[in-house]
Amino acid sequence: MAPDNSNDYLLSQESEWQRAKFSIHRYCAYETQKFKCLLVVDETSGTRLCEHSVALNKNHANIVKPTSRDDMPYILLRNAWLGLGPEPPAHAPARRSHSTHIAAR
Repeated sequence: MAPDNSNDYLLSQESEWQRAKFSIHRYCAYETQKFKCLLVVDETSGTRLCEHSVALNKNHANIVKPTSRDDMPYILLRNAWLGLGPEPPAHAPARRSHSTHIAAR
């Protein structure tokens, strides 16, 4: 795949997305560890057109495979899905905040 600035197809898709003015939030994450000697999604490509982005100390394979509810990729996805925002929690384990939120509904 070509770098994002030289890929006409991706540029046209981004332009169409922006013109559509969807009310869909775009939260992004990118890895900081290399996968097989390569940083697959770097900060530039992992943050393009995002409202908020987070650097995760993961590689391209394990960023999408959380090991538990306490794993940051899981916490961030869950919080975005529940409308809690994209910020990582300052403290408090994921299970406690998840069950507290569900009970409060």
